[in-house]
Amino acid sequence: MVDAMMYEYLVRRAYRCGRYGVAGADADLYRSYERKEILYRIDKRAIKDDQPRTSNEPFDEIANEAGFATGVVVAHIESSIQKVLKEYEESLSGEQRNGLNECLNYLLEPSTENIEGAIEKATEIMVELEIFPG
Repeated sequence: MVDAMMYEYLVRRAYRCGRYGVAGADADLYRSYERKEILYRIDKRAIKDDQPRTSNEPFDEIANEAGFATGVVVAHIESSIQKVLKEYEESLSGEQRNGLNECLNYLLEPSTENIEGAIEKATEIMVELEIFPG
């Protein structure tokens, strides 16, 4: 299971930096995404089931916030993977290159499952390459 720190370490691995060393290297961004996505799903289900909503915020606003938070997280994951693909081009095996490209494909449809899959697989490959946070 992916947690916020796994997301942060992915970005930090790619950029070999500490927390706040580069935009996106902050687990709080992922936690914010998770909260907004959960609130969106809960309210969406409540509307579908004709039940009381948990939030007083307009649903469109909740949906926009969840979508924006998702985009931010996906952009940082994508840029991290692209950086590894470019910087380690010579060191990557065909399988590793295909794996990282598969991660990028997951992000084209950024569901929670796809985002977590991309983080897990990219992290696994970065560990194989011995890329660790700075």
